[in-house]
Formats: sequence, structure tokens, C-alpha cells
Amino acid sequence: MEEKIIKKPFYKKWWFWVIAIILFISFVNSLGDNEKEQQNILNNDVDSIENSPIPTKTPIPKEPIIKITAEKLFEESEANEVAFDVKYKGKQVEVTGIINSIGKDILDTPYVSLETNNLISIVQCMFSKNDIGKLSLLQKNSKITINGTVDGKLLNIIIRKSEIVE
Repeated sequence: MEEKIIKKPFYKKWWFWVIAIILFISFVNSLGDNEKEQQNILNNDVDSIENSPIPTKTPIPKEPIIKITAEKLFEESEANEVAFDVKYKGKQVEVTGIINSIGKDILDTPYVSLETNNLISIVQCMFSKNDIGKLSLLQKNSKITINGTVDGKLLNIIIRKSEIVE
């Protein structure tokens, strides 16, 4: 009878394992080289940052504070609310007027309202809770100048981040 030669599977042959070990060692070495390369790049970046000139801050030009009376501010909002928003919304104003009331809104935020030529609408200046001490010294019907940022108009003209101008 004829003997049948049984071939071993390729993964059981010695040459397969030699090739596999060589490939594995090459792979591991390439990982180490990559880490060294990355470290060199990182070191070069740090050196370039340390040797670069320090950038100086260029001052951002501030928009001038708009000085206006409460009555004039209200008149402009009544004449054209869109133009009023373009001109004043988000801008800093220094508004002068007569105190109509001093109080707190429903969120317990202190405010000072200034009289306008309208019986219903006012200029409402919102303050920080830290300003309650200063606001407690104010009196109704006295003249005041307040600096703040115009938030817009609903029924009243709202001015946020208000501060009393001394």
C-alpha cells in the first residue's frame, strides 16, 4: 500500500515562526522609534515657543460712553425702536435723570427707575445685589447719573450692569 504523506499545517512549520518573530520584533521597534520621534517634535516645539518673542496685547479700542438724559433716550426709542436698538443696544450709556422709584424686581434684583416724558414707561437701571447699600442712600425725585449697558426696550428701557456715577 501506498503511504500517504501528511503535510503539516503552515503554522506548525519552523520557518513560519521565524518570520513571525522577525515581524513582531520589527513592529515593536517601530513603536519605540515613533515615541522618540514624537518626543523630539515635542522638544522642538517647546524650544520654539521659549525662543519666540512674547506677543504684546494691542489695546482694544473702547467705544465712547454715550451721555444722554433719560427723557431723550426714551424719545429716541419712541421715534424709531429699530434705530434705537442699532444705536444703543449693547452700548454703554451714561444716563442722567430724576429718580422715579427705587426698588427690587420679582427676582430680587435692585433697580432705580428714572422719569421720562411718558407716565407708563420709564428707564429702569438694574444694579447688582452688592449695590444695595448705595441704593439705600438714594431719594426719590433727586437727580442722578447712572452708567450702564442698554439691554433694549420692552415696556421700559432696561439698562443692565448699572453703576452710580459719583
